[in-house]
Parts: sequence; C-alpha cells; structure tokens
Amino acid sequence: YTADKASTLLKDAIIDFTKEAYNYNNDIHSGVARGPAPTLALKAAAGIGKTYSVINQCIGSGNIQGSIDYYVPSDVLGNQVIDDLKSDLLGVGDDPNQSPPFDSFVTFRAIRGRGKADEDGNPLCLDITRVDKASAMGISIQKNICGDCSHFTTCGYQKQFRHVELPKLDQPIIVTEELSPLDDWDLEPVVNDNGIPAVVGTVLDYGDLHRVAPVVNVLAHNYLFLKTPRYKKADEDDADPSTKRFNQNYCNLAIVDEKFWDKGLQTEEVKATTIDNLKSDVASFVLAQLRAEQPLLKAIRANYSPDEVGKAAAGLLSTVADITSGSRTPKSKKMAQVLYALKDEMIHFNRDDSRCVSIGPNKDGVECVHLVKRQPLAVPDDVPMIFIDADLSPEILKLFRPNVKVLDIPAKRLATVYQITDMTNSNGSLLDKEDRRAALSSASFIKHMATTGKTLAVTIKDFRVALTSEDKDTLSKCADYQGAKLSHFGSLRGLNDFAKYDNAVIVGRMEPPVKALERQANGMWWDDGKPISCIPFTENDSGGGHFFEKLPKAIRYKNNPPHVIRTSCHPDPRAQVLLEQIREAETTQAIDRLRLVHVPKELRNPRVFILSEIPVDIEVDRLFRWEQYRLIQQLVDESDGFIPFNKAHMAAHASSVGSTGTASDRIKEI
Repeated sequence: YTADKASTLLKDAIIDFTKEAYNYNNDIHSGVARGPAPTLALKAAAGIGKTYSVINQCIGSGNIQGSIDYYVPSDVLGNQVIDDLKSDLLGVGDDPNQSPPFDSFVTFRAIRGRGKADEDGNPLCLDITRVDKASAMGISIQKNICGDCSHFTTCGYQKQFRHVELPKLDQPIIVTEELSPLDDWDLEPVVNDNGIPAVVGTVLDYGDLHRVAPVVNVLAHNYLFLKTPRYKKADEDDADPSTKRFNQNYCNLAIVDEKFWDKGLQTEEVKATTIDNLKSDVASFVLAQLRAEQPLLKAIRANYSPDEVGKAAAGLLSTVADITSGSRTPKSKKMAQVLYALKDEMIHFNRDDSRCVSIGPNKDGVECVHLVKRQPLAVPDDVPMIFIDADLSPEILKLFRPNVKVLDIPAKRLATVYQITDMTNSNGSLLDKEDRRAALSSASFIKHMATTGKTLAVTIKDFRVALTSEDKDTLSKCADYQGAKLSHFGSLRGLNDFAKYDNAVIVGRMEPPVKALERQANGMWWDDGKPISCIPFTENDSGGGHFFEKLPKAIRYKNNPPHVIRTSCHPDPRAQVLLEQIREAETTQAIDRLRLVHVPKELRNPRVFILSEIPVDIEVDRLFRWEQYRLIQQLVDESDGFIPFNKAHMAAHASSVGSTGTASDRIKEI
C-alpha cells in the first residue's frame, strides 16, 4: 500500500478495536459474562503512524477510561511515547491548531525500575545496594526488603504505583469527528436539559460510566511478565462497583509496542562447577544425567517426586537473614529456577526428556546447564490488548495470547536499496583478528557513506564495540563514528531520531548459534506436543559442530526475476520462525529507522546498503558483489579518494597494484 492507504486502514482497525474494547469493558463492568478480551495485533509497516493512531484513535477517544498500560522496549522509547501523549492529548506540543481532548489533570507516568532515576534525576531507590544483593540472591524485594526500609514512605519507586485519584469529568470528553464518527458508535450522546447535544458536530461522552479521566502507565516490556503493586486493590465486598473496572483496580487496556517475546523467555545459565559445589542431591543428579545424555525427566521420575524436586529448589534459595549473616551452605537462585522448571514439566507432561533444561558450553566455552522457558503474560485475559510491531510473528504471538486477531498492513518503502550477493559478513568474519579484511572494508564503507549525507550504520554489538572502543556494558543507543551514527541490532526499535537521514548502512546480521537457537525454540514451545527437531553434529576438518542447513531463498530484485541464494535455515519451521525474528526482522527494523514509507517533503533521496546476502522483506534496486566493490574501495583508499585510469599513475599511487601490468588488469575489471 501507499503510506496514506496504509494509514487509513490502520486508523479504521484501531477505531473498530476501540469499539470492541469499549463494549467488552462495559459488559464486564456490568457483570455480563464474556470470554477473553478482544486482542488486536498490528503488523503494520514502520512509519505509517501506529503509535500516533493508537494514541489518538484509541486513548484519545475517551472510551477507555481509568488505567491504561503502555509497554515499550526501552526508556528512550518510553520517554518518546510520553512526549507524544502529552503533545497529542494535552496540547503540550508545537501544533497551535490542535484541540486536545483532555485537560491537564490526565496522568501520563513512566514506571521505571528501582535502579533508575526520576524525571528530575533523583534515584528512585535509596538503598539500591541492598536491593541488588537481594535480587542476585533470589529474595523477593517488595515483600522482604521494601516493607522494612526506612525510606518506604518517601520512596520514589513506590510512589510510581500509588493510586491516582482520577477526577470525574464534569464536561463530556470531546473527540473530533475524524477520529470516531458518531454514526460508527451507535451510541447516544450526552444531551443538555433541553435534549440538545452539549457540543454539536462532535462525538461526546457516552454515559455516566465514561466520566473518569484516564491514567496511562508507560512501562518496560519485562513488566508484562511481573506481578507488581501497580494497582491498589479495592475490597470486593465494600467497593463501589463503578471503581472495579474503570478505576485503577483493573487495567482496562494494555498496549504493547514493538517486539516483546524475548522478555517472556525465562533464561538461566548455571556453570557446572557451581552445581558441583552445591550440597543438593537433586541438583547433582540432574547434572549427572545431563552429562550422561540420559532422558532427564524419565530419570528424575525414577528417583524423585515433583514435591521432592520442589523442596530441593526451595532449599537453594536464600533468605532475608542471608543478606546480613550470610549462609555457610552454598545457594543458587539460578539452579533453583532450573529445578522449579523441571518440577513444572514433571507435573504437566508425561514425557521422557526436558524441553526447558539442557547442557552445553556457553559463549565462553564453559560447561553450563541452560534453562529456557516461556513465561505466561501477567496481563489477565480479560484485559483488551493491542500489539504493535512491523515484524511480529503470529506463530509466536499466539503462544502468549491465543485469541489474537492479526492485521497485516504492508507499505512500500521509498528508497534506493543496494545489497551484496557474495558474503554474509558473519560475526566471525567481522571479528576475525587474523584476517581483518571484512572489518576494515566495512569500516571504510561507513566512512565513505558519511561523506555523502547523514548516515546511520547498524551492525552487531561486538563489532560496534570493536570500532568505537566503547564499554560494552554501558552502550548508548548510538555512537559517533567517522561522521556517521553507529548503533547495533536491537537498540533502536521504534525510535524516530533518524527519520531525515540520507543513508542506512547495515553491516552483517544477527544470527545465533544453532544450539542457542534450538534452546530458545524448545523453551518457547515447551508445552507443545512435539519437540523441536535438532540439527545433528557434523564432523569436519576443524572437529565439527552444529551447522544450519543451506536452503534456497530469494532476494526480491526490482524489475528482475528473484535472485536466489542459499541461506542458513533451520529444518524445524518453529525454529526457523524464531531465527527470522532474530536475524531478518532486526535488519528491517534497522532500515526502517529512516521512515521510508512517506514521500519526502524536502529534497532527499534516501539510500539503503545491506552488506549481507541474507534476503529480507524489502525490494532491492541494485545487487553487487562485495569482492568487486572491495577492490575498487581499496584503490580509492590508497589513491587519496581517486582511481587513476592511467596504468602508470595507478601503479605509482596504489600500493596493492605494484606493476603497470596489474594496473592494466585492474582498470579493465573496473
């Protein structure tokens, strides 16, 4: 679709969903039995206004009152969303013509972690050292630390969850006719004493229930899977019925912006040496069976009951007393989680082997027991939800919310796209300390592109760090590098900072190792009837390993037949879905930071350079071989930005040429 058509389809879908959520919330509030709440997933192209439409057509309609939770992947995007909310709904922006639907008493608040600071830069938690220690030991912080803290009554973190007294609205909420025409709603507007609508030509408040102003909580994705003190619970017997649904005792709408499922995978990595030192017979037994490659659940059942495994897990957790006095008995929160997961599998499934627990080396080659297990959403199934992600996977999303309705709204990107066809620029080649050709040529390409316009370069995290010498643990969203902005996959989702950039350079791709992917896939589908089909070990000259299959996939080549290459794939379709979410989707997310779906208002000819042969969901204008380009690039670098086409001049200036004969051959190649 064109951007305008896609935006119209998007807006209509959100208006329809808001009607469903409005009716559903009213029914639940009134005691009408209903099934799971309406759930909409918008797989819509980046740049067509998904966030804007949700804010204006849904939140701004005034039909979702009380508490609304808005989940985002990062604090940076959270701050951007709050700015958008204030601008669009309160009029705190640059547009002098907007008529904001809400007054200033509407609350938009960021829910931040204990280690964060508030809007004024003050630390939220004043005893973070004790909190961090308790967290590492697996102790419940809210229950065991916060209640006894001397700062509790003035705590900035706790203040975030306090009940906001939402005012009753004396005047009806006004929403422009463009957003939700009255005819669409089939509802009676509020009228004055003479039976005349209070504001002619607009959609008005729809009755007494819609007189509570909203509060929008902006939270990180991990809160989707955490039980938090977000809401002050009303006493079910004594509470006013009108507060049970539309005040903060219930969330009335949950909005999930961008990819979230990675936060829904519980992952632990326990070194085998740590387990050897634990005084736990069950933990030692699990390690022994994994090392012997025995069916784990079958072996455990033959020796322990689920209750015994759970008791062993509880014995590995620290207590509050351990914070100050310490414990002479070794404890391990991570191994406790492993045992709890095994107990869960023993109770729910009569299978021989575990899907969630495995053994193998970590990225540093250390033998570890790995746990990966999908967690359920903490959001109850009677809360309407919207998921927004240009690259969402229906197969994965339905594991978390089975009744989701997926709407796919693609839009054409307006850019000239170039892609190489002869190399992947793998992690190994970019980080190879012996052969640095891939690293040096990619770095040089970024530098040259930055001289032609504002350039965003995105690559794997380790290569970014290798280029910039940044601290890997404290990376910002991007760094300055050779005149370009350099970032890494997964750090830019949803951001608009690069909407007017001229170039996007994507170096390499984010591809996990085979075994790591299979652990994630088994953990994601841990409760499926069929395990993930694993790739067998293959012997080769370097000792062998687990290698993806090379299968044909096509690059969409403009005005040409598809260009087919052989690409790393996994034989199990579920693992392949996960692989494409990690690899291909992160590439398109990086490209879409340039917001390419709209016709530029100013003189701009955006270009995208994909320095990897992996086919992604984008039409390519030009294909080229990196080896050919690299020969030209080398000559440019050696000759101060020019390529002499006189063979004597080339031989004199380009150190890699050496002779006029070689120079003559190079000139012919070019």
